[in-house]
Amino acid sequence: MNNNDRRVVKTKKIILDTVMQLLSEKRLQDITVREITELANIDRKTFYNHYGSIYEIVEEQEDKFIEYVAEKLDKNDILKDIKNPGKILAGIAKMSKEFSVYSKILQTDHGLLYGIKLAEKVKDRIMVSMLKMNLTPEEAEIFSIYVFIILSFRFSNII
Repeated sequence: MNNNDRRVVKTKKIILDTVMQLLSEKRLQDITVREITELANIDRKTFYNHYGSIYEIVEEQEDKFIEYVAEKLDKNDILKDIKNPGKILAGIAKMSKEFSVYSKILQTDHGLLYGIKLAEKVKDRIMVSMLKMNLTPEEAEIFSIYVFIILSFRFSNII
């Protein structure tokens, strides 16, 4: 299946929008494929052509967010701001606000768990970026953990 095909993109958007609508009413684990297909007015087979489960939708959004953050990190010269991690972290926190689809998942009653999981994935991706920039493994790990803590707080609405 070609993920760049306009029909595929449109169908996946309809499914995602439907899941987002349902998430505003109930927890992810309480949503059924039947509810999604009925509300989205699609066949069950259509749903399963694109996703193996409801959780794959969330995972796909996590991956998109991580790529979004990685892209932003790769476009910036992080080393010039390494002495001012607050500036970098403020930018990452802003990115998380801008990524509205995942932000909606994070605002649900089960969002904190997904937020922490997402922050852990972002931390791992940042670690890879930091190591490519000739930081020592210790420096990269410290910075990555710092980002993880900030993102975890951000996702729990503490900051």
